[in-house]
Amino acid sequence: MHSKQNGQILLTQEKSHECEIPAQAVQEAIVLLSQRLQARANTMQKRCHTNDRAYWKMRGQQRILRAVAGNLREISTQPATAYVLFLALKDYLGCLEKYAVDAEEEKRAACPGNGLPMQQWKAEGEAEVLPAIREAISSIVKTHTPPKVCHVLALDGERLISLRRRRRS
Repeated sequence: MHSKQNGQILLTQEKSHECEIPAQAVQEAIVLLSQRLQARANTMQKRCHTNDRAYWKMRGQQRILRAVAGNLREISTQPATAYVLFLALKDYLGCLEKYAVDAEEEKRAACPGNGLPMQQWKAEGEAEVLPAIREAISSIVKTHTPPKVCHVLALDGERLISLRRRRRS
């Protein structure tokens, strides 16, 4: 179950559905990945490019690295069980897959007649770095997959929906 408190979503779950993987192991994996992504974005900041295309492509990469690092940090700080963290990561991975499709489409979009295609170059950078990010998150999801998945995250992002069919009385 999810509940909102002070503008943040708190992920909680009944003890009967907890899996054997400790939540701390999942949180540590998420925090480590978040730190690696943030460090990569920071090292990119130190590089200087004179080429406009390379500069904006790098800015797009930095933007997505920092955004994902921040989102992962937010997921890792929520008080939750390993099972709920697994579901949250799996859901976030789905969002990143959709975002990757959007970045690819924007990368291929025709640039406006006047001005530089900066948005297109940023999207090119995002599209270039997203597969590695998705693979890293996918690796955490695979490593921490519970033996039995009984729920999915609801579309509102606040509730867990059971995959078990309920019998009608």
